[in-house]
Amino acid sequence: MKRKLASFLFALSVVGSMTSCEEMNYGEGQLPPLAGEVVFTDVTGTSAARVSPNFVLGVELSNGSGAALEAIFSCSAPVLLAGTYTEASAGYATAGNFITGADGTTLTINGEKQLVTAGTIKVAENGGTYTFDGIVKLGNGENYSFKWTGSGLAWTGLPELKKLSVVTSAKSNLPDGAKSVTLNLSDGNWSSTTDMTTWQTVYTGKGNYLAIDLYSEDGYLAAGTYSPSATGGAIEKGQYGIGWDPGDIWNIGQKFENWGTCWWTVDEAATPQTSAEKITKGNITVAIDENSVYTITVDNGELYVQFTGEIPAVTKPAVPADPWEIAGSVVFQHEGLTFTMTDDTANNTKQDQSPLEGVTLYWLQIKDEAGSLVAELDLVTNQGATSLAGEYKVTSYPDEVGEAGNGFYIDMGAWGGEGVLSGGTILYGTDGTPYVIDADKSNIKITENKGQTIIIVKGTTNGATIAGKYVIGEPKEDEDGEGEGCGCGCDCDGCKDCTGGSGDGDDEGGNSFKGERLTTFLGLNPGSGIVSAQFGTAGLSIVQSDWGPQISGEGNYLKFDAYSADGKLAAGVYRASAVGGVVGEGEFSIGYDTTVDWGWGPMEVTNWGTCWMTHNADGSETGVKITDGTLTVEISGETYTITLESSVLNAQYVGPLK
Repeated sequence: MKRKLASFLFALSVVGSMTSCEEMNYGEGQLPPLAGEVVFTDVTGTSAARVSPNFVLGVELSNGSGAALEAIFSCSAPVLLAGTYTEASAGYATAGNFITGADGTTLTINGEKQLVTAGTIKVAENGGTYTFDGIVKLGNGENYSFKWTGSGLAWTGLPELKKLSVVTSAKSNLPDGAKSVTLNLSDGNWSSTTDMTTWQTVYTGKGNYLAIDLYSEDGYLAAGTYSPSATGGAIEKGQYGIGWDPGDIWNIGQKFENWGTCWWTVDEAATPQTSAEKITKGNITVAIDENSVYTITVDNGELYVQFTGEIPAVTKPAVPADPWEIAGSVVFQHEGLTFTMTDDTANNTKQDQSPLEGVTLYWLQIKDEAGSLVAELDLVTNQGATSLAGEYKVTSYPDEVGEAGNGFYIDMGAWGGEGVLSGGTILYGTDGTPYVIDADKSNIKITENKGQTIIIVKGTTNGATIAGKYVIGEPKEDEDGEGEGCGCGCDCDGCKDCTGGSGDGDDEGGNSFKGERLTTFLGLNPGSGIVSAQFGTAGLSIVQSDWGPQISGEGNYLKFDAYSADGKLAAGVYRASAVGGVVGEGEFSIGYDTTVDWGWGPMEVTNWGTCWMTHNADGSETGVKITDGTLTVEISGETYTITLESSVLNAQYVGPLK
């Protein structure tokens, strides 16, 4: 292409204009002036109390030279956890604070006990050996640092912290008709096998595990605080199932014990090898961090158990991020714009210098109200296309549909010439600064809706992240089928339908819809929580075959899966789901590919969910997935008006569902 040479020259000009930058060095933070440093050697006492939901742990240290520290920590567990503790008064202290005030932390120096008023105490722990490293301010205004390394810290009157880290099993009980998940979480100090002659479980080692039933609406384990159920085997929302003995539930002469939530002890040398403690009081808390790591805590006043780790089997899949969401990374957002669309195909070539064929390359210039250029783009579309809707990949040599040209901007004055040579995809700052868009790392998305065009550019410029959003025109309904109401935001002669359809103004019923008119009802099928429907163009029909109803003919049809509480298609506005096949209230499923097994092995299937399908006379089909937009259903008597508006297609069916 003609612009590629310019791109190369621009790269050279950038290299030639680079300047060095000196990295700023702000230096290290300075300690306040110290009156002295104390090294402690001995543990002289500990204390403990429960101040729900935390534990208050006291540590007394000395060094045999008259110095002493009485530190009081607030912790989330019945053990001093590693971390950096900062000051807080007793009334405001939470986990991660050391307590100050009249009955708080003190430091004794030279026989004088002083209240600690501020500072930090860093606590490290390794195999029971603790290290304290602190710097504190005293009530007399002096600052001291102190250190201690040792072991032997223990607190009486508190439950022992039992740590678990191994998932022995995890499952959803939804397939069995119960809204719950069951977990078995172990300390990893034991294992088990099955004796195939007796079908008995044989245990090796000595340790513990937690069996736990927690309420789940959807088969996944959610964060929250779970209270004990009222009765064993019946779990309501926000509850865990208490431990219980169901007895001889199947009338087989065998009594079953210790179902539900129980704390189990395993000992290979004991008879029997396992024993259980039913958990019937206290709360169970579930926390999930940004990496899907669970922290599950059982705290009933006597038992304190904590599991930390991943549980993939009951972790709800993350909703994929919208790749076109530019919040937080927006460089430019403009509204009230116009653009021109110029057919620039003849001025461009393929990489081998041969002419572009079978496509149209449009050169877009987007301008603000003052006529200043805010962006320009090169876009390759189907030959003669009037709609720009779709996604484009920025490349060095755009010669296929769905590609866009990378940017270049050269001030010819730097080369002894005059003027500026520019082209491809460029975003301009408010001060006119050009930001050229790189090839292979950048993309463009264009949506069109009732006369409004939205252009989003995301990618890099000289390696740096950049994004731009450009809104052209306002959505409007056209009442006469011509004029500004049907425009696409470009200042072109006459009116072009930019919705991607073949609308040509009002129909006899006064419908001003601009897009693909669907005239044939092809089917409506209720499913589990969804309803599926198909509507086609005039060339399609339904015929009966040995396999049931089949689509026959040649043409296009829209198929969609929409949420349904009762198997009927209800009026309303349905929005695109985040994940294909997972449809919530008020959503339609986006198009997706999946794997199914109908009894003769796994099989890959494509274009499920909402898709725009092309049906050929020989029965073969191709499809384009719908992944955004809205599906609107209006009902008047027996007449349905079903309208899809998306970046791929605008389509509408008006008629009965028969």
